[in-house]
Amino acid sequence: MSTTPFGKLIEQAAEAKYTVVPAGLYNVICTEASATKSSTGKDMIKLRVKVVTGPHKNATILTQQTLTPDNPAAVAMFLKFLDAFGLDEEFLRALPPREDGGPNFAAVASALKGRAAVAEVDVHQWNDEDRNGVKKFRRPTPEEKAAIEQTLDPAGSSEAFGAPKVATDPFASAPAGGGSAADPF
Repeated sequence: MSTTPFGKLIEQAAEAKYTVVPAGLYNVICTEASATKSSTGKDMIKLRVKVVTGPHKNATILTQQTLTPDNPAAVAMFLKFLDAFGLDEEFLRALPPREDGGPNFAAVASALKGRAAVAEVDVHQWNDEDRNGVKKFRRPTPEEKAAIEQTLDPAGSSEAFGAPKVATDPFASAPAGGGSAADPF
């Protein structure tokens, strides 16, 4: 229940800014990910990604990915989404299950944070306003990988996002138990 008067709420709404980027491919980093349930009770990951290169650098895009376990094609699409961020089948198999035996979405959400991918972004209408959505994610090409690495660590220092860089290939799968902010891929 809100205790904020409408006058204050109207002022807050006037300050709301939603930047829509043109449809296209964008190098992104996952800045937030959370495990939740869809309205139909399916496991879902909500994520916020930030564009890290190009003229729309720092734009934020929200999306969600739902696992539909009774549809093999949908499961394959969900696995492609995770693989785009470097969470491959080996990583997923190594995760301990949830207490109820299901897939460990909390560990997956934690591992997504700080990882890079390429997002195919579209523009659609919602409530009479343009909004962005993500049609799909994929792994970066070597050229995109280089651009992302340059953006994350332009001075060649030992830090990216405030964490020490790792010596291993950041596009390789994460070790079991989750990735780190130092391993954005």
